[in-house]
Amino acid sequence: MAYSFFNIPRYMPPEAYEKTIDRIVDALKREKGILSVYRLGNVNHPGISDIDIIAVFENGAQSSLNIREHLNETGKYLLTHNLAGASRDHFQQLFDYTFWDNLTCIWGEALIPELHYNARNNPHQEACKRQTALEFLTKNYLEVGIQRKYGIFKLRTLLQEAKGVRYDLEFLSIQSQPINNYIRQIITWLDGWFDETPDADRLSAWVNGYYQALEETINAQAAKGHVLWLPQKVSLDYGRNTMLYQSERFEQSFSGISLPASIIAMHKKIYNANLRLNRFRFGINFTDEDPEGILRKRFNLLKEYQAYNSRHIPYFEPSFSSLANQLVKRG
Repeated sequence: MAYSFFNIPRYMPPEAYEKTIDRIVDALKREKGILSVYRLGNVNHPGISDIDIIAVFENGAQSSLNIREHLNETGKYLLTHNLAGASRDHFQQLFDYTFWDNLTCIWGEALIPELHYNARNNPHQEACKRQTALEFLTKNYLEVGIQRKYGIFKLRTLLQEAKGVRYDLEFLSIQSQPINNYIRQIITWLDGWFDETPDADRLSAWVNGYYQALEETINAQAAKGHVLWLPQKVSLDYGRNTMLYQSERFEQSFSGISLPASIIAMHKKIYNANLRLNRFRFGINFTDEDPEGILRKRFNLLKEYQAYNSRHIPYFEPSFSSLANQLVKRG
């Protein structure tokens, strides 16, 4: 059975990205206490890629700027979420625990030498890379599992997140498992997406194989003793309608009533309303053991960072994985 898809990518020329970034920087420059504006990643697939920016503020600075209010429809399409933001101290502290792709200062003070920050001598780097990768893989597994149950996928988001998994595979030194083939396939599709878009049947077959490969990959890591760390070994809420509990093998249960996929696909608001009608429970293998305290220290920093942003720069998101973000909110 073919799944339904919405949030379909539409082509955007590269200059549209640059114009939107210029508009964002112009708005940020007017904010009191702004120090730097950093850009992450590259626009390798115009129309599918989004814009990722981190604004860095002086410690204690306040900002009520909501950048989406300053963007036209094109800008809102390219910036799929709020800007990331941090105080000077949090931004610098995060370098021991966060691994950003192609981080470039595009305005203001370059707070950390761009060519050298990844080479910093961090004895905890491997543990943090492993945790980061397992967070993203688990988050993908949860999101794909929920959308498979609904029978409908947010296509652009699915493509973006699957594309990003290649970094997690690098972090875990995974080179020959089946999941690599699924990631190579999605990159090939993305490279020619607007010339030859795969149909719903091909996408659906890919989704099912990818979901199985995610589970196999996470299980293979667990067999090596590499298990996702969570702050407590009891049930935890993930998002509004999903609960995680400890299980040696993957399990999933569903309660509620889901609207037909054709109705959910009509609008993002209907999709979000449908989420509130349902409840998911996922059994996953995780641990709260952290002998050296590295992951607990990371978690506490992220929790402090999120609380700080809520008080000082509420329209700027913390810059770390969405799984960690959800757990920090509830930890």
